[in-house]
Amino acid sequence: MNRKYFLVFAMALLACFLISSSTGVVRQAQAAYVTEITVDSTEDWYADGNSKTCISDTPCTLRRAINQAYQLTAGERPVLIKFAIPTSDANYDSTLGTWKITLTGTTSNPLRDLNGQVTIDGTTQIPGRTNGPKIIIDGQKAKNYGLVLRYNSNVVKGVAMQNFKTQHISISSSSNTVQSCWFGLSDNGQTLSSGDEVTYEGGSGVVVAAGCNNNTIRGSKFAGFWGTACSLNGTGNVFAANRIGMRADGTVPLPSSFTKHPCIRGTGELWVGGVGMTVAGPNNRVGGVVADRNYFAGLFLDLSPTSTQSPAIKVFNDARGTIIKNNYIGVTPGNKNMGVCGRGIDLGSAPDDVQVLNNTISETGLSAILMNGPGIDGVTIQQNVIKRQEQWPGKQGDNGFPEGAIAYGDKVDDALRYFKPAAITSISVGASGTTVKGASGAGDTCENCTVEVFLDDGDAVKECTKFMKRVTAGSDGKWTAFFPTPLPASQGLRTMSTVPDGFTITGLKKGTTSNISGLYKVPKVSVTASTPKAYEAGAKAGVFKFTRDVSWGPLTVYYTVLGSAKAGIDYYALSGKVSFPAGVASKTVQVKPKNDTTNENNETVKVTITDKPTYNLGSRYSAIVTIIDND
Repeated sequence: MNRKYFLVFAMALLACFLISSSTGVVRQAQAAYVTEITVDSTEDWYADGNSKTCISDTPCTLRRAINQAYQLTAGERPVLIKFAIPTSDANYDSTLGTWKITLTGTTSNPLRDLNGQVTIDGTTQIPGRTNGPKIIIDGQKAKNYGLVLRYNSNVVKGVAMQNFKTQHISISSSSNTVQSCWFGLSDNGQTLSSGDEVTYEGGSGVVVAAGCNNNTIRGSKFAGFWGTACSLNGTGNVFAANRIGMRADGTVPLPSSFTKHPCIRGTGELWVGGVGMTVAGPNNRVGGVVADRNYFAGLFLDLSPTSTQSPAIKVFNDARGTIIKNNYIGVTPGNKNMGVCGRGIDLGSAPDDVQVLNNTISETGLSAILMNGPGIDGVTIQQNVIKRQEQWPGKQGDNGFPEGAIAYGDKVDDALRYFKPAAITSISVGASGTTVKGASGAGDTCENCTVEVFLDDGDAVKECTKFMKRVTAGSDGKWTAFFPTPLPASQGLRTMSTVPDGFTITGLKKGTTSNISGLYKVPKVSVTASTPKAYEAGAKAGVFKFTRDVSWGPLTVYYTVLGSAKAGIDYYALSGKVSFPAGVASKTVQVKPKNDTTNENNETVKVTITDKPTYNLGSRYSAIVTIIDND
């Protein structure tokens, strides 16, 4: 191409770019929608039935707009139902900046289905508030059914829905989107739709039916449901960037003096965040990248004393391939550990090949993660943070197992139950960081397994308060992990192991993760003179007693010897070290005097523990034995 034609071509491209940029919004709208219908009133007349539309009658109500969209041909789709309701409308709330559409009928007069490529977009309403949906659709205290999405590719965006009989939105097709909506909340989002904090809705928020695939529920807020906030029953559906159980601003109201939801039954005064979500179909995703994180907090129903609170996420046995990643359970968007009153993630129905990754699970009323079903296998549990201030609860009702950070129920197969996490054999803490060495868990040779190391705060509650390192074990099961921070003396480490294939541990699939190990702390070592005097007469020995507060592995403690007594002359020389076998918490060292004929004063032997990277010094790191002369 010569220079002249090149310049002409470039100028043409530039002109196309400028034209498309200057009219970008118009062009995008024209490309996205063939038909646009504008709702200009909050009125609703159930007698409109299925016939009246915004073409046949005025004003243009939501019911008439949906009727009109239902009748469009394939060539007239996609269709946008948008809003331009004036502030003079009788149902405009000038304080909130919202417009409320109250459905006048009953379940005998439902809104027509969104029957393919229909978008209801509440964000098109101008003006209005910016901190929540401007359009509110009220089902009139359970007298009406909600929206039904059929025949694929429908969108419901930027509306608040409340007081419907069953599902607020029922998805009965594929490739639909529900985005930036509120479900079950009051107009201002500070209470439940009932107007108080305790009266829940009887149905569910969004339900995706079986066989309905690739739907997305994103950026929405759910609270106060007796059924479920959301149920995913199809394949390839995504639940991302939502908030469940909280007020619209991400907070949970608490009684005075409480820092988390107290989960007390029978008071009738506690925030009823409702039930979480369920996953029953394969290959669904809950969360994802950090931007897709869901928040679950404040989930609670005022149930009978014999009932168990529902989990934040319940996964059924046909949910093979589901990914639950980067969610915060029991934590609000403001990073408050508010808790949920049931379990965090319930895998009790024994799904296979589920991945539970990078989640934070805090202050659950029952187990953080539960597995309880025969044949449960291939469940990968990695890089999850689990926190709880109080001890995990004991058995619940007829369950024969205690709750825990990761609880195994009675039905879990032995291959998983007895799969031992990696063992730590040494911890060395230096100025540049911490080096941890380990091997396979007792009874397993976990060759080439993935080993994860977690921090725990050292109290009696089993937790994984911080993920520290992931490494791969060698063919002998041994491994080394280094992280560039010292390990605080009051804290310890825990491990989890994941098998690399279906042959390493008999009976376990690739990706199966063990339970959490016991706590490995850097030992705190002390010394006392348990027999503080040695006597030349009768060669009676004095005794130093060395103790450590944890005894999970072998340990060698080094010490220096000083004092007025001379080694080899007044007493038999000491070795300068004491070795603890694994499981042994104390060792003694004898000071054996030599009986000489020299008349001398009583003399001392002083030992002082030498500080080393493999242990910490206790409050008593030095002791003295006195040798009593007999001349």
